[in-house]
Amino acid sequence: MNTRDGGKLLLAVSGEKSKAQVMNSDDSVHSTASVVSSKISIKSRHMRQQRRGSQIQEALENTIPAQDKGENYEGKRLYVVRHGERVDFTFGPHWIDHSFDYEGSYVQFDMNMPKSLPQRKGAPQSFMEDSPLTVQGLFQARLVGESMRENRITFSHIYSSPALRCVQTADAILSGLSLKKAISIEPGIFEWMMWHQNGLPSFMTPGELKAAGFDIDTSHHPFWTAFDIKETISDYYDRCHRVTSSILEKHKSEVGNILLVSHKGSVDVCVRQLVGHSKLALIAFRERVSKVPYCAVSCCLEGPDGRWKLVSPGLPCFTHSANKTYDWRLWL
Repeated sequence: MNTRDGGKLLLAVSGEKSKAQVMNSDDSVHSTASVVSSKISIKSRHMRQQRRGSQIQEALENTIPAQDKGENYEGKRLYVVRHGERVDFTFGPHWIDHSFDYEGSYVQFDMNMPKSLPQRKGAPQSFMEDSPLTVQGLFQARLVGESMRENRITFSHIYSSPALRCVQTADAILSGLSLKKAISIEPGIFEWMMWHQNGLPSFMTPGELKAAGFDIDTSHHPFWTAFDIKETISDYYDRCHRVTSSILEKHKSEVGNILLVSHKGSVDVCVRQLVGHSKLALIAFRERVSKVPYCAVSCCLEGPDGRWKLVSPGLPCFTHSANKTYDWRLWL
């Protein structure tokens, strides 16, 4: 081998060494990045598990019997429950377009749709502003009633917002409780009028509700009948507080629990001032109310001194995942 050939060989060997060093360096960087990524993934998963653990712990706290928390178990309780899953929020605002045939007969186009709808004036358009519950919504409400029965919670009086979804929820809760009680329709606990700029919806009448099979207390005289579409958030708090206080005053001499079935804002606006808290400002209200799920339950306990405080409802939450519409043509 001559000097020139030896030089070429030396350069070739050096080049291979450099390439190998670069490859080893790349592998090292890749390995380090993988380790870092893995650590981040593990940490992220651990944080999610911690958050989930906290949520489960909070849910378990709800199941602790009131007497084990040092609360007066014999005291009167006020329960406020949000209605179950509603059709229009599940299937969209145009669900009616798909639910009635050319002759005006109702058609169940999804298993989560009601099997039938009650007869009412102005149907089907009257269902647009006064949506019924889905099958899932009825199931949620019945489970709440069953859980109440299992936890020895019962009621002497049941009040419902006039919204059909609330009446259906109250009826399903009573079914789960195996309790026969007439439902008093109270317009004063309807939701914030700011969400109804076209005015108060045309609700089903007590007569229509009774004809549909609901046990309605037709002797009840509403505590509130005047509504204003310009109602502020402060007005909304005051309206629901006054009506709730009127209901409690009416049954002051009785010892049984009272159930109000209403809307997501109601789990706060019906009890906040009752327990001595200040009204929330609009931004804080919107932020908190967005976290209220279907069939959420608030509970207040009346103490020996007549003062009320917010306490655990004494029953677990009902948590589930979303189930999207399936298109069988996906695999074509």
